[in-house]
Amino acid sequence: MRNIIIRLLTISTFLGNLGAEPFYVNYSKVFDVEELSRYNVAIVSPDAVLSEADIRRSGTRIFAYLSIGEVASDAPYRLEVEKLGLNMQAKNQTWGSAIMDPSDQKWRKYLVDSLAVAIASKGFSGFFLDTVDSYQFLTQGSETRKQQLEAGVVEIIKDLKRNFPQMDILLNRGFDICQQVTEEISGVLAESLFYTYNFSTKKYGPTSKYDQDWLLDKLLTIQKCGTPVYIIDYALPDHRNEIQNLYDQYERHGFNLCVTNVEINGILTQPRSLEARHVFTVFGSKSSNPAESVHWPSDSLTASTIQMPGEYLGLEFSFHNIAQDGIPEPLNSNYKAVIVDANLQVPPELEQNFLNWLLQEKNKGRKIVFWGQIPFSNPSVKSLFLDAFQIQGTGEFKSNVKEVKLLDASEDFYFESKSIPAVYEFIDLRAPIGSTIVLSYLGKMEEGSSIEFHPIFYTDWGAFAYVNKSIFKIGDEMHSWCINPFQLIQNAMNLPNWPIPDTTSRNGLRILYSHIDGDGFGNLSAVTPGHRSSEVILDKIINRYPYQFTSSIIEAEIRGLIEGQDKQDMDELISIARKVFNTTNVEAASHTFSHPFYWKKEDGITADYASQTLPLKTSTGYTEIDLWKEIHAPIRFMEDFLLPENKKVKMILWSGNCMIPEEAIRMAQSLAIQNMNGGETTISRSHPSLLKVAPKCREIKGQLQIHSSIQSDNVYRQFYKMNGIIPTAYHSGFENVLQTFRYTESPRRLKPVNVYFHWFSGDNWASLKAVETVLDWCQNRNLSAISASHYAQIIEDSRKTKIYQPNSDTWIITNNGTCRTFRLETGSQLPDIKESENVIGYNHVNGKLYIQLGALQRTVIRLVSRPEQYPYLEYSTGNFELIKRQKNKMIFQVSNLTKNRIKTSGWAPGIRITVQVNGDEYIQTTDPDGSLEMTVPDHAEISIQQ
Repeated sequence: MRNIIIRLLTISTFLGNLGAEPFYVNYSKVFDVEELSRYNVAIVSPDAVLSEADIRRSGTRIFAYLSIGEVASDAPYRLEVEKLGLNMQAKNQTWGSAIMDPSDQKWRKYLVDSLAVAIASKGFSGFFLDTVDSYQFLTQGSETRKQQLEAGVVEIIKDLKRNFPQMDILLNRGFDICQQVTEEISGVLAESLFYTYNFSTKKYGPTSKYDQDWLLDKLLTIQKCGTPVYIIDYALPDHRNEIQNLYDQYERHGFNLCVTNVEINGILTQPRSLEARHVFTVFGSKSSNPAESVHWPSDSLTASTIQMPGEYLGLEFSFHNIAQDGIPEPLNSNYKAVIVDANLQVPPELEQNFLNWLLQEKNKGRKIVFWGQIPFSNPSVKSLFLDAFQIQGTGEFKSNVKEVKLLDASEDFYFESKSIPAVYEFIDLRAPIGSTIVLSYLGKMEEGSSIEFHPIFYTDWGAFAYVNKSIFKIGDEMHSWCINPFQLIQNAMNLPNWPIPDTTSRNGLRILYSHIDGDGFGNLSAVTPGHRSSEVILDKIINRYPYQFTSSIIEAEIRGLIEGQDKQDMDELISIARKVFNTTNVEAASHTFSHPFYWKKEDGITADYASQTLPLKTSTGYTEIDLWKEIHAPIRFMEDFLLPENKKVKMILWSGNCMIPEEAIRMAQSLAIQNMNGGETTISRSHPSLLKVAPKCREIKGQLQIHSSIQSDNVYRQFYKMNGIIPTAYHSGFENVLQTFRYTESPRRLKPVNVYFHWFSGDNWASLKAVETVLDWCQNRNLSAISASHYAQIIEDSRKTKIYQPNSDTWIITNNGTCRTFRLETGSQLPDIKESENVIGYNHVNGKLYIQLGALQRTVIRLVSRPEQYPYLEYSTGNFELIKRQKNKMIFQVSNLTKNRIKTSGWAPGIRITVQVNGDEYIQTTDPDGSLEMTVPDHAEISIQQ
């Protein structure tokens, strides 16, 4: 009995819960590696394109398929088996494979010494042994022969365990021999218990009652002996009722479960459905003057208004320019909604096809949001549109309205300012019957009749919002919302109360990162006469403050290629740059070769600049933007001439207007570097609207540009002048970024703290003092300091994150393990730390629950009303890695550029606790709420025991 208990504990450690857990099966060579991390157990082909790092990061026990009784006709080792002269006894007529003799010592040796070695060397967790029962085709009715063949199968399994003790073993059936290998195996799998595929009729359907009873008896007997049972049943995804019944039966018996198609190519159907998080925005217009065309996602009203609040609520935005790229392809299940943007002008010849596409997406259950206007001008198409979406009225402007008054406005209106009804923008348009009307106007016509206009409403298919200055005040001097954008998105898209990837926080604290654009590196400083501004920033900022500064240079400036530079500039600037990049807390970044102010001439801003780049010497011969020259060449220059051997360029910080073409972003990605800049977050007392908070990123044709979280010193110097008349910059203006930090922290934490400035902040005392003031403010707060490239990785990971809800109190999250904070907007439940997986702690900010995760790619959050007492992290200023945790003990490591401040909770209140920091032991008493706060060295291993 004791051995059984020990083995059950071992299996539980390796494979997770013993019963009713879905697992993953995919025999494709190439598939989405991220799918693995959704499961405790996965079975894949040994030839799957997986690295050891993929396997390790997934947190999943991954079994490689190994056929021990047959050699498939298309097996990559089939010819080798034939050349070795291994005995192929018979043919499996269903699959066309050769049946092998397990009692043949040569075959057993080939399995163990060749096939199994190859699997183990790739880092797989175990072997999934298939065709275990194929020997039964070879018995020919002889009991002696049957025993001989069974002994051969048992010997194969024992040989595998002896030679690879670290590997787990799953059997496919093998009922006649599994009792002889109970110590070697970690589970038994069976196919087609309740549902199967009939190869004769080529149809999916239920198994016979006789087959079910026979197989169920075998499996329950195995399960009673403590061996976990795994089932693969075959059904198509659209057989929803049958599949739900299957899962109900699995759970009653406590079997681990997988429902897939007969091709076993990763198409799994189960109640654990993916929560769609992506929003597809259709925008764009084309003009005879390219500069007047709407071609950038940033030019859309969606990007400038609702993308940021949508991201806060857990959505990710993609953009499609219909004027350039035509009708979109059908959307996949990752997409929750379609937004039809106000700036969309559908080419006349595409209107009908676009309406057809919209209706197809609507019929799939996708939410459709019309953000701005009716997108159709053709009268017949407009009429079809109104009818299909059950919108009442003609959708035309009414020119004979003489008076407009407000009839009603919902509670989520008047958010930042009030609506002012406008006679000149009154439309004959009313919500479908049964809709929730957010705003309604009554217009009196010149002839005396009245008509209603519903500018904003929610309905079963999504929402409609007519956007103009009188309703939203978008585009006037102050820029303000009349409607609550968070409530607008929540209602329009019917969002769940899901765990939201939060890119503002890490380890329970708001993130801090800093980056320096390359401008002004060679300026002469008035702070220290005779020195460059870059030297002043290095001495007064970088060497003084314990943060990582992502620092960049402009190659042309460092090489003395800017018009007006002297020959000796290059040697001096290279020397300074080497000092900067040799500094430990500096992360290397490029700010391009020539600092393009605009990257494409059709941007429509060419008149704002004397030239497209910095004025270069004519000897350079550089007259047209060359992406290789701007992106690839500076990195090579920096790594060859400026950086120490142990340091690489980690980022490119975009220049100018930051409207970056997708091919430039793609080039940066091909060099394995992160990118950043763009985004206009400047919310402050002067401009207190959320419209002054930019999205976290810009997606363009599948490429991702990471926005800076807060705008730079240059922008604040322009915004805050000495008075409204003198056009000189207010050099101390960057101090006002502290207002932006406060506005983006409360009532909602919308952005991390981003200290973004240029080398020219070292030009004079006022601008330098402003940077010091900002960094002093940071030092007086508990913040989690990371590098800019790390923040960019968090943004990327947040977009890749997948969320599943297997039941009302459980969420499963998969990503790369870089985005480690998730936020719940509402609810009183808390994580059950003991029963959750990869959850290291939690705390509350602004009334929201922030959940801290570890480094694994798969997380299970189990929520309860009253969690069991168990230690957890509330916050850590430094990087935090949990090593071990038990009910009364916690061991972890922290690292930082300065001392770490840490708070843990979940201890018994008011008791003495033993704390060890790098081996030094002392006693500390917990707070009345069971918390423990401490300050420890920059690098420390800490043990806390109750």
